[in-house]
Amino acid sequence: MPEKFNPDHFTAGILQFQTYLQSFLGVEETRLDYVTRGNDGDPGPNYSTRTDQTVWKASLAGPHYEIDNSDVWTKLKAWTLETAGWEWICDFDVSKDGRGAWNALNEHYNGSGHVSRRVEYAKAKLEKLHWSNEAVFSYDKYSTAMKQCFIDLGDPQNTDESYSQRRQVDKLIKGMKNTHAAVESAKSIRLILVKP
Repeated sequence: MPEKFNPDHFTAGILQFQTYLQSFLGVEETRLDYVTRGNDGDPGPNYSTRTDQTVWKASLAGPHYEIDNSDVWTKLKAWTLETAGWEWICDFDVSKDGRGAWNALNEHYNGSGHVSRRVEYAKAKLEKLHWSNEAVFSYDKYSTAMKQCFIDLGDPQNTDESYSQRRQVDKLIKGMKNTHAAVESAKSIRLILVKP
């Protein structure tokens, strides 16, 4: 199960939940994420894998779908229960409509107000993030927190704020405030080598 739903990290959370669903098979042996696939339509002959084709070809109607849809609801409920997200899907508890709940959650948290809020939160967090040594804040936690911000800034709903891989590395290095001479030398060399 992915970490509990967090509206401040909606983009990453949605990806984690989709990945979680991919680890389960439905009644007809199709990955369970078919229930939450997008509404944009079948990509046609341009499937990246045969598995993706089965996800797009699976029917969103009938008794097998109803069982899978209910299974997705159970997982979605567990993920959002006792979080802010639950309030937006609790009306689906009686029908156990996983797809309907998934769409309601996405519609709410992908609204322009929420996307702007996530972007501002990620930008503010990026400005405050720094790493000086392992005793205070581990490098792993520092780089993970920074990556989370980059994911939120790379939200498909707001492409203006995304960071290229090069900008991500530069931001990571500039946030390192270590007094160890070897680390500072390596940072300086990296910054000099990447200057245009």
